[in-house]
Amino acid sequence: MINYGIVPLLFEDSADYERIDQGDRLTWKNLATILRSGQEFILFNETKGEEIPFKHDLSEREMETVLAGGAINEFRNRSAA
Repeated sequence: MINYGIVPLLFEDSADYERIDQGDRLTWKNLATILRSGQEFILFNETKGEEIPFKHDLSEREMETVLAGGAINEFRNRSAA
């Protein structure tokens, strides 16, 4: 997932899995800031008006890959520099 720029999130509470249904619209704000700072990651379910806490276990390198939009973009950015 990381190589494609997708953030692999982990539920803080596994019971929260039941709070998300197919078709729910999920958003977050300031992804880059949250990933880099280690702040609590809050996903907002716009469909139901709920906040759901998540966590990640990405290494520094994995975070940079995700923030670049995936491995290909990260490689392209490094090659251009």
